[in-house]
Amino acid sequence: MTNKKIKLFYRGDEIHNIKLMKKLKNPIINLFLNTYPLFYSHGIIEHYFEDDFKEEVVTQLGLDGFIKIKGSKPRRYRLTPKGMDLAISLINLEHNKNISENNRIMKKLTSKIFLLTFFLAIIGITSLIVTLIIQAMG
Repeated sequence: MTNKKIKLFYRGDEIHNIKLMKKLKNPIINLFLNTYPLFYSHGIIEHYFEDDFKEEVVTQLGLDGFIKIKGSKPRRYRLTPKGMDLAISLINLEHNKNISENNRIMKKLTSKIFLLTFFLAIIGITSLIVTLIIQAMG
């Protein structure tokens, strides 16, 4: 166990300060993509958490059924079906963030294209009117 004190409760406005899931995302996805279903791993989760509750995180993931822990020195683990669901959800979450960013960029691009088309239409109509006026006078 580490000497750090774990804060068990967060107020609603503090929830954005919890960095645990951001740190947990990479090792869970790595376990899913690189070792599941055949291999047990050790040290992957601990590497990402360094001294920040690494033993507590592995223990809690085991208690919650996301990983199956085998042995004690070194502690080896692999994803369970529930852990696979978590990994897939984390991959989808990352994909959705990328899609949202792309949608935001496309919205800006679409509005710029619309404005450009509008201004070019105005210029075209103006030049047509000027040309008709010149022909009518001449």
